[in-house]
Amino acid sequence: MPFLGLLKELVDTATGCVAATLMGTDGLAVQSYPTENYPCDIESIGVECGAAVEELKKASEALKLGMVEEVVVSTGTSTLILRLVVPEYYIALVLEPGAGAGHARYRARIAAKKVKSEL
Repeated sequence: MPFLGLLKELVDTATGCVAATLMGTDGLAVQSYPTENYPCDIESIGVECGAAVEELKKASEALKLGMVEEVVVSTGTSTLILRLVVPEYYIALVLEPGAGAGHARYRARIAAKKVKSEL
């Protein structure tokens, strides 16, 4: 499965993206691609966010809002985009401060389709 190549392409084409990982909602990383500019452990971020994604999925279901497709978290130092591929897997992207999240969200949606076809 060419997940490393897909993640590298995603990081290289999404403006301001410094890391990407394909994670299971169980918190296990399938593949990660951090750049040299990213000082944190992308897999740890994925593990912590996996639980949040699961809770958001439950809340969305309880409120009859439909299936969660994407979660965006903005902080003072970065933006985190979580794009669900299938209910059990998602792509997490980390953007540097000031990066345009719109383009990265678009690239994540395209990457999710490619990953889905490989699962």
